[in-house]
Amino acid sequence: MFRPWLLIVAGMPPALLLAACASAAPPPEQRRLTFDDLKFDSVAAQPFRRDVLGKRIASYEGRTVRITGYMVPSFRERGLTQFVLVRDNGVCCLGREPALCDLIVVHVRPRRTTHYRLEPITVEGVLSFKPVTFGRRTVAVYRLDAEQVR
Repeated sequence: MFRPWLLIVAGMPPALLLAACASAAPPPEQRRLTFDDLKFDSVAAQPFRRDVLGKRIASYEGRTVRITGYMVPSFRERGLTQFVLVRDNGVCCLGREPALCDLIVVHVRPRRTTHYRLEPITVEGVLSFKPVTFGRRTVAVYRLDAEQVR
């Protein structure tokens, strides 16, 4: 984080201080979310209608967010370019069927990959609403274009 007062304390001339402040880019808008922040009434969401998200959830679209969850196992362990992130490992393959708000389809940044992990992971990227359907049924509504997977 840029702290202009440190430059004053260090004895930097005011003109140089103003130039430094003008050139300092503001940090990207980022928000730490939980799956509870993305929760909506998914029973009323079949077939999915965007208006069930509400204004608060809709305000997250296009924003850089960080969210922690679990990877759903896939057929590959390494070189993953996309995966599904779920609320908890009880939602995964052996647990209950996830609600629409309990999973996010993650697309890893182009020319990057990640590997499968059992432990919770934190994903950072741009959130959008891209419904995924299987037949006439919506199976996911959230997409995260990941910059980082940790």
